[in-house]
Amino acid sequence: MNLLLAFKINLQPPGELALSEIKQVINDVQFLKHFGNYHDNGWKSIGLITANGDPNEDRDLNAKYYEKTEILKSMPHLNKYLDEIKTEKKRVRIMKLEKRCKIFLHFDRSETYDLGFLRIHIPIITNENVITTILNKKYYWKFNEVWFADFSFPHKVENNSDFDRYHLVIDCHKNNFTDNLISETYKKQNKIRFFLRFIYQNIFRVCRKFKISYPFA
Repeated sequence: MNLLLAFKINLQPPGELALSEIKQVINDVQFLKHFGNYHDNGWKSIGLITANGDPNEDRDLNAKYYEKTEILKSMPHLNKYLDEIKTEKKRVRIMKLEKRCKIFLHFDRSETYDLGFLRIHIPIITNENVITTILNKKYYWKFNEVWFADFSFPHKVENNSDFDRYHLVIDCHKNNFTDNLISETYKKQNKIRFFLRFIYQNIFRVCRKFKISYPFA
């Protein structure tokens, strides 16, 4: 079976004025290192919606309410764009992967539509040498495309270029609005995903425990 784990979604990307606001933040704001240990220190972020409204809080704290940061409040066009995505937001961040840096192979246990969550990636500054790999399949996500990926499967990202990469990353909850964005093929594969997710995650754990190469990367 051709398992569908990443695809473009039918969501309007940010307009020119919102993109200008994002690029201004990229130029003006200091990004902080992502809290995880599965990268080589070049993965950084700044928060637009966070668990407590702190732009430097990168973690998913399972908060009941996520708040807009002062940075987002200063970006009226991006703020309007996010409000028009008619679902409850969790974290919204601008994510930076510095030149010649990597996000190592890992999986995000709950970041799957099967558990009610949607993670949207929109490349803002990128190039063809930035590659996302999910299982054995490689993807190049172009500027201002809108992508969904099921990150509960093992994946990694490599920036093999001499330029920093920036994505707008929107974490939100499943609802009727988001159901209309999701591929029917992906929806139909939910049962096989539950089975394969268990297999791929546990193979990953075994490989990490015994320090052997993961065969699906």
